Amino acid sequence: MPRLTSSGYRSVAVDLLGHGDSPKPTDVRHYTIPGVYATFEDWIWGLNLKSPLNLISHSLGGYLSLEFSRKHPELVNKVVLINPFLKSDQLSPGLRLLRKTSAISTRLLYLVPFSLLQALVLLSPVYMKGFSPQARQQIAIDLKRASPQILNLARDVPDLTSRLLEITTPTLLIWSDRDRTLSPSSYPALAKRLQNVTIRRIERSGHQPHITHSDEVINLVMEYLTS
Repeated sequence: MPRLTSSGYRSVAVDLLGHGDSPKPTDVRHYTIPGVYATFEDWIWGLNLKSPLNLISHSLGGYLSLEFSRKHPELVNKVVLINPFLKSDQLSPGLRLLRKTSAISTRLLYLVPFSLLQALVLLSPVYMKGFSPQARQQIAIDLKRASPQILNLARDVPDLTSRLLEITTPTLLIWSDRDRTLSPSSYPALAKRLQNVTIRRIERSGHQPHITHSDEVINLVMEYLTS
């Protein structure tokens, strides 16, 4: 955000429903992809846009950005996708199991003490590789303050890939070759369905390269937005 602001952009970040400082309804029926998209779209209307916007998004945010671009192409200038989550088949085997047991997993996330969650995140040798201790600490905080119901979002994901051909918005796809959350092989396949796409691969990075390889990702984003 500092780089965007110093380059003359108005930069605004959003916490999705159930995350961060956004509302966290307890009813599981709110935690669907269409439900989260509706709140995301309402949030954009609240920005009172005077010109088309650039959408920079990660994982599930990529789904929302592309869907908004498909429905409102006149309102979007460019889209940046970082390891986008667009269909259930992308999930790793472990997360597919988590999806099938979402009721149990939701309860466990609710009950687990922060100290234990923090220890698991800090000591994880696989998913947290490349993260600084400070980043791991923040991830643990964000997990605990989110609604456990967000685990239900992966339970039923309408496949967006069949609609990608409808999207003409210029799009930058940044993908990681060692993503252990979503299948890395899915990203080039998804790119083939986009009509106006630029692809950039981040070497030796996991699901959140904007944290572990922040300088490289920021440079790619700024180069694309200003080109």
